[in-house]
Amino acid sequence: KPYYDALTVLTYVAAKTNSVKLGTTVLVLPYLNPLVLAKTIATLDVMSEGRMIIGVGVGSLPEESEALGSDYTTRGRFANESIEIMKELWTNPLPNYHGSYYSFSGVKFSPKPQQRPHPPILVGGQSMPAMRRAVVLGDGWHPIGLSPEKLEKQLKVINRLLVQYGRN
Repeated sequence: KPYYDALTVLTYVAAKTNSVKLGTTVLVLPYLNPLVLAKTIATLDVMSEGRMIIGVGVGSLPEESEALGSDYTTRGRFANESIEIMKELWTNPLPNYHGSYYSFSGVKFSPKPQQRPHPPILVGGQSMPAMRRAVVLGDGWHPIGLSPEKLEKQLKVINRLLVQYGRN
């Protein structure tokens, strides 16, 4: 404590370093606008010469969701859409998206991240929806606070999901 804004801190760290990877644990997607977040992350990735790693999650505090005007009950679907939107903006020269929370076309988006196809996205959380999100939409799973025994059990679940969804 205090809990500083992660992307502001990473901007500072990027300016002071030239080789360390820069990552978050975790950005709570339902609290953030995915188009603005995608721009910030892409900018940091370019300015840091491709050192960004993005940890994302859905949040676990209904009180915070309420204070920010976010619907706690739909946070998983919102997070999924946010990841899809960021990938669309980062990889498509003419981004186009139509979802439940956001729809756009004809958007000009730059800069594109330096990393291709985009900075790695690690999905946090130990629930089945979080692990499924990691496998389907993420580039990795980002568990925290698990005992070695619990981690071993959860990795078996992740490995089954990877096979189920044809990912490695």
